[in-house]
Amino acid sequence: MVVLANSVKRSHRCVAGKEIFASQGGWTPGLWVRPIDPAYEGAITLESIRCEDGRSPAMLDIVDVPILKYAGDSHHPEDWIADTSRPWRRHGVFPFSKLDMLLDSPPHLWSMRTDPHKVIEGHVARMLRPASLYFIKPDQDVHVTISKETGRDQQAKLRRVLRLRHQGTDHEFAITDPLFEDHYFGGRRVFSERPLELDLPQTGRLFLCLSLTPPFHGAHYKIAATVWENPPV
Repeated sequence: MVVLANSVKRSHRCVAGKEIFASQGGWTPGLWVRPIDPAYEGAITLESIRCEDGRSPAMLDIVDVPILKYAGDSHHPEDWIADTSRPWRRHGVFPFSKLDMLLDSPPHLWSMRTDPHKVIEGHVARMLRPASLYFIKPDQDVHVTISKETGRDQQAKLRRVLRLRHQGTDHEFAITDPLFEDHYFGGRRVFSERPLELDLPQTGRLFLCLSLTPPFHGAHYKIAATVWENPPV
């Protein structure tokens, strides 16, 4: 598969990508695959995703993923149970120039008009074409807000929210891309008393991997697992 997301979920990872097949000197894309370990609620450990060369898969890496079986989760139809006893194998990097062929074209993103950052539990199963993952190129500018908040453990942490408008509907996604600060702030850890505002213009080279969480307190929350530009700004 081509890796399109390797995002943070608590202290573990949520990796997802699309099947890819070589065909007559080119590529043919297949279905979404999200390898999971059932012990970690739709996630997988960092150790379990290491490739034979010892590195974690990066965006656009082409990797073989050992799979045991289909997870059969109506909330996350892309989930497959990974064989965590075997390492992943890297086969190169998918060309950025061909990335448009992996795009999805959803008529609508997941939407609940009363709340832009979540949908009610069971939303995916009721979709005409159930999906909890999309890879899109936004057709309008994207706005990001980074603010500091105090959690239940009284520890300060960053809240990173990506806002976009798609097909006339406003959406908010929590950014879980671990490389976001590297791309847009030169690797500096961003902590500020005042919220930081960042506009990402629709330049034709901005790509987003968007996802829904598994059910949590009766809702699925919207996640921006990858915010990708090449070259990064």
